[in-house]
Amino acid sequence: MNPIEHALQSVQQQGGDLSAFRLLGEGPDALAARLFLIEHAQTSLDLQYYIFRHDVAGKVICQKLVEAADRGVAVRLLVDDYGQLDDDALLSLQAHQNIEIRFFNPVRWRRLRYLEMLARFSKQSRRMHNKLFIADGCAAVVGGRNIADSYYFNNGEERFADLDALAMGLVCVELNNVFEEYWQHRLSHSVEEILGNTKKRWLNNIRDDLNIFMQAKVTRPYLQQVIESKLHKDAHNHDWQWHYAKADVLCDHPDKILRFKRKKRLGVAAELWKYLDEVSQSALLITPYFVPGGRLIRKMRYWKRQNYDVIVLTNSLSANDVPIVHSGYARYRKRLLRAQVQLWELKDAVPDIKLLRSKRKKIGQTRASLHAKTLVLDKQRLFVGSLNLDHRSININTEVGLLIHSEALSNRVTQIVSEQLPELAWHLGLNHDEELIWYDVSTGKDKIIATKQDPNASLWARIRVKVYSWLPIESLL
Repeated sequence: MNPIEHALQSVQQQGGDLSAFRLLGEGPDALAARLFLIEHAQTSLDLQYYIFRHDVAGKVICQKLVEAADRGVAVRLLVDDYGQLDDDALLSLQAHQNIEIRFFNPVRWRRLRYLEMLARFSKQSRRMHNKLFIADGCAAVVGGRNIADSYYFNNGEERFADLDALAMGLVCVELNNVFEEYWQHRLSHSVEEILGNTKKRWLNNIRDDLNIFMQAKVTRPYLQQVIESKLHKDAHNHDWQWHYAKADVLCDHPDKILRFKRKKRLGVAAELWKYLDEVSQSALLITPYFVPGGRLIRKMRYWKRQNYDVIVLTNSLSANDVPIVHSGYARYRKRLLRAQVQLWELKDAVPDIKLLRSKRKKIGQTRASLHAKTLVLDKQRLFVGSLNLDHRSININTEVGLLIHSEALSNRVTQIVSEQLPELAWHLGLNHDEELIWYDVSTGKDKIIATKQDPNASLWARIRVKVYSWLPIESLL
């Protein structure tokens, strides 16, 4: 029996009307899950991504997609035109009879990309931020990771701490509908329509290039991380360690890009607000880009008045890969601290940022950045998806995620993140003069790292954030 069929049969026998979930907190595990699904898919592979780079991770996935297409699997790849593979690679893959690639909300002036971005800013600034991977219509990966090295490997100069959920069962039916809705939308255009006709020989060229790349010495350390990953080993032993639960698929309609409102669908942010309104004990908010706005600030103040535990983990300025967003967040820090919200900022260099592994090993230090978009509500509900808690995700871009009703998974995330926060992040506070203080509590004592100025941030970074804060751009962040 095919491994995917074998896993699905086990889920159907044990889960009943529940779906099965496994969290992917480590990069190599997350890539191993995607490669496993590609290697064992029999009928279809549907991928939807905001960023798809032509680096090691992107090339490995492309090579496996070509192999799947060679054995008759129908491969569909929908990419936002902001962060796609290079045009030549897309056209080359499109030449395969079983591979179809589409741009969502494409830029048509290919050589004048940034000029078109400015000329058509109101539309081109609105992007498909979704991250979705579906195999055979019954297994899926949903979460915060795009397709690029920094989301999966420990070798690079920058590593993202992120979280995905591997899902199997009934929830995948709705995820299929989400992909199909975007695939069929009028903003979805074939790469040939945008880039011109492809040629068969281009496929042969990229096939040869990918095969050589997979055998290259420089590729081996990356692939070795995948082979040594826990998920790779568990999958081949049919030991999935599933958690069974009900889940809601939260998604925006693609018309959001066109600024159309769908009365019959609330969208990710509005659906999530329904669950935020039901919080009665605690909230753990993990978001890389945090611009809460007045409504969320008022909600957190209410939670604290009710003595709920409220913890926020976001990026420090030195860890933030999008400093302009930090300018929108920085103005809210004192208001959050006055409301007695526990505010933590990820350090820019930590030994290991595997958020979901309790036994950790040091691998050397590189620049760390938070990218997980995860909420734990009342230790009963867990959100994993692409939604940042900022204006851009809520009002401008399209998003998708899962709201998993699982006490076990919620407690696991809460426990491990809470245990690792002192080492991973700085704890913020206010002194008697209402000045910001950053504490390092990794040694068990409150050691002041910085006062007033963001720690480990360069003067130039602080100046940029200050200048950005003067601009009327918060609604775009």
